[in-house]
Amino acid sequence: MTPEDLGAVVADDHTDALRQESEKIAGKIDEAYGKLASKLRGKADKAKSTMETKTSAKKRALLRRRFELYADAANALEMRAAERRGSDDGKSD
Repeated sequence: MTPEDLGAVVADDHTDALRQESEKIAGKIDEAYGKLASKLRGKADKAKSTMETKTSAKKRALLRRRFELYADAANALEMRAAERRGSDDGKSD
């Protein structure tokens, strides 16, 4: 993403520096999206595996909902990260 993409009007002598800074920050943001999505995916997997060992219907329902929430959040972050990269990772509806 370049400063021009964001609607910035920049002088020619600063364009390269701004572009480099934008790419650096965008990379950090993308990395943070990936890290958080991975963490949430792990929590979803843990809830699912715990759910499979429980016999109480109430506890299974609670863990199922926890799994759904974490998985949905991870999916949303992964989709947003793909949009930011401007690519399609083959993860579509």
